[in-house]
This record gives sequence, structure tokens and C-alpha cells, in this order.
Amino acid sequence: MNSEQTKQQNILLYLLLMFYIVFLICAILLQIRSGESPSTSGTVFDKFTGSLFWVLSITSLLFAAIRFDTKPKFFLWLLVSAGAGALAIDEIFEFHEETRHLIEDDDYIKMSTLIIAVVGSYILYIAEKPTRKIIIVFLTGLLFHTLYIIVDMGDGDFFTLPIPLDALRWIEEILETLSLQGYLAGFLLHYSLISRSTDQ
Repeated sequence: MNSEQTKQQNILLYLLLMFYIVFLICAILLQIRSGESPSTSGTVFDKFTGSLFWVLSITSLLFAAIRFDTKPKFFLWLLVSAGAGALAIDEIFEFHEETRHLIEDDDYIKMSTLIIAVVGSYILYIAEKPTRKIIIVFLTGLLFHTLYIIVDMGDGDFFTLPIPLDALRWIEEILETLSLQGYLAGFLLHYSLISRSTDQ
């Protein structure tokens, strides 16, 4: 990247950080205002995280449009968009909760999302060759995703973390939101870079 591109990336990163802080504070305050536990289906947090999945889906479509002439990348981004859209619907309507009577718990599904995220991140890295800064931002999302899974498993299903259950529910939702914000920031930073390269 040249100095102008680096400047634009830094500006976008700072703006996203400010937006994310406001976004997370609003989610927390509105969740408290609702009087519901964060673990309840269809909560404010579910709607907020669902909206992040939708933005990820739309951003992936923008990548697909730019990569239209490179068919493997085009279809890869279409697949990412479809996956994010499916997760948005599931996040809002909690369809994965219906698997509890089949496998007793939905932790296995949540663990599979982490595996998919790791494999998907590697495939996107090979396909897109993002900058070091974008890789770090994306890995931050992956770190929060891993912590989210650990906290979700630590409610007594696999092991027990020495934290009150109610606090664990809040931490879990916040970490899930932070992980999606990290992924989305990586996507937006990379899109801003390649879209300018395409225009030149």
C-alpha cells in the first residue's frame, strides 16, 4: 500500500471502531431495558448480531461483483454471502435451538461455526492475499470467536468457568458481537482497498 491508501485504511479503521463502540453500547443498554436474559431466544442481542451477519452477507456480494471476471473468486464470495445470510436468519430466529432434542445441546453447532470460520479464513487468505493489517483485524475477530465458544462451553456443558452463569451469558453475547465486528472490519478494510485498485 502507498501512503494515501494507508491513511484511508487508518481513517476507516478509526471510524469503524467508533461505530462498533456505539453499536455495542446500544445493544447492551437495549438488552438491559428489555428485562430479558441475554440467553433468551429472539433477544435484542440476537437482532443486533443478526444485523451484522446481514451486513457481512451484503459486503460479500460487493466482493462477488468486483471478482465477477474471476469465476472461482466470484463463486467463493457468493458462497460466503449465502452462508452469512443463512447465519443471519438462524441468529434472529434461533433455528439451531431446535437441534437440542436431537443432540442434547447446540454447542456442537457453535463449535462447527468456529471450524468453518478457520477454514474459510484460510481459503479467503489464499484467494485474496490481504495486507498484514487486514489479517491482524480478521484474526482479532477469530480470537473473539474462539473466546465466545470457550465461554459458551464453560457453562457446565463441557467444563465450568468460575463465573456466575448470568455473567457468562452476557460475556458470551458480547464476545459473539465483537467477533462479528472483527470479521466485518476485515471485510470492509479489504473491500475499500481492492475497490480503489479496481477503479485505477
